Amino acid sequence: SSSDQLLLRVRIPIPPVFSFPLYAFLMQKLAILLLLHHAAAAGVRTQKKLGGKGTQVSEELAQEITSLPFSTDVHLLLCGDGLGSGGFLRSTGDLSVASRGCKTVQYTDNAIWPFSRYAHDFPVLAGLGDNIKREKPMLWLHVHKAGGTFMCGMAELAGESIVLPSDTACNWIGQDQYRDSGPKKRVSCEERAAYFRDPTHNFSWGQIEREFTERDRCWDDFDYGVMLRNPVELLQSEMNYHPKCGYIGGPCGGGPTNPAKFLEDFNLTMQSTDPADGGNDQFPMWKFFDNYQVRLLAPALEVPAGKITREHLNKALDTLKKFSVVTRLEDLPHKGAQVFKKMGWPKEMASHISEKSNPGDEEFHFTEEQASWLESLNRWDVQLWKAFA
Repeated sequence: SSSDQLLLRVRIPIPPVFSFPLYAFLMQKLAILLLLHHAAAAGVRTQKKLGGKGTQVSEELAQEITSLPFSTDVHLLLCGDGLGSGGFLRSTGDLSVASRGCKTVQYTDNAIWPFSRYAHDFPVLAGLGDNIKREKPMLWLHVHKAGGTFMCGMAELAGESIVLPSDTACNWIGQDQYRDSGPKKRVSCEERAAYFRDPTHNFSWGQIEREFTERDRCWDDFDYGVMLRNPVELLQSEMNYHPKCGYIGGPCGGGPTNPAKFLEDFNLTMQSTDPADGGNDQFPMWKFFDNYQVRLLAPALEVPAGKITREHLNKALDTLKKFSVVTRLEDLPHKGAQVFKKMGWPKEMASHISEKSNPGDEEFHFTEEQASWLESLNRWDVQLWKAFA
C-alpha cells in the first residue's frame, strides 16, 4: 500500500517503443509489489512510514527466534524498544502480539538490493557500545541454524558496529553469506582487516555463514567466536526451516519440503557404495545431515557422504583452539553472562535470554528411531559438541 516502503531503490527501464505514461506507471507498480512480496519473504526489512503502527517481522528472523532452545525478548529490538518490558517470545503465535503497538524504528533510506543494510537496522541500547571491551573486531562463525541470526541481533543491541553492506544475519554481502560457499575469490586477511578498520566506519562485528577457509583465518587481526548446537536439534531445526527466499536471494539454506522423502533419499546416499561428494560447497542437502559442523570447521565440505573421520574432527578441534569464544546454543540460559564477558559485552546482555524452554511451533519431528539413527551418523558432530560441555 502507499503507507509501506521497501528499503531499496527500484528503477524499471522502459524501452522507447513502450515509453508511454500508463505503461510505465503500471509496470513500476507491478515491480514494486513483486519486490515487496519476495523481499519480505526473504528477510528484507520493511517498515511503516514514520507515524505508522509497528514494523514487519522478517520471516527469517521469526523462524530463527521460534526455533531457539530458550525464550528471548530479542523481538523487542524490532520494535525500537531495546530495554523492553520483559516480554519473552516463545512461539510463532507470539509474533503477532509482539508486533502490536511497537514503536516505529527509523531505518536508513539508502540500502541497496538485495537484502542489504548501510546503517544499523536495529536500535542500539544507549551507552553499551562505548563499554565493549575488546581490542580486535569479532568475526562470528555462523553455523546455519545454530543461533547466528539471534547473535546478529544481540550484537546490534550491544552496540557493535556491523560490517556493511551485510544481510539481516550480519553476513558481509558478496563474501560471507550462506550462498557464498564454495570456490570463489575471497578477500585476503590484509584486505579484510583494512576494510573493517577503515576509520570512516571502523566495523567491530561480522559473521561468516559458510565454511571456515584458510583465507578467513586472520588470527592476528580478528577475534573469533562460534556457537555449536546439539546435532540432532540442529537437524530438527533445519527440517522446519522454510524461508522462501529462493526467488531473489537463494540459496539460503532452507530445509527439505518433503522431510520423509528426503530422509529416504538421504539413507540411500549414506549407504551407497559409490558415495556422492557434492563438490566444495555446502549446498547439497545431505551435507547438512552428515556432520555439518565438523565439515565447516575442518573444513571438509568436499569429503564424500559418510566419510568424515576422527581426523576431520581433530582438525575442527584444532581450529577452535584459536577461537576466543566457543559456546553451545543450549548453554546460553545459564552461561550467557560468561560468554558475553569473553566477547567484551556487558553482563546485562544475558538478561535477554530466559531459562524457560522454547516449545516452538515445529511441524516436523523426528521419531525416536530417526533421532537415534541421525545421532549415530553424526557421531563426529556429537563429539565436537560434547567437547565444549
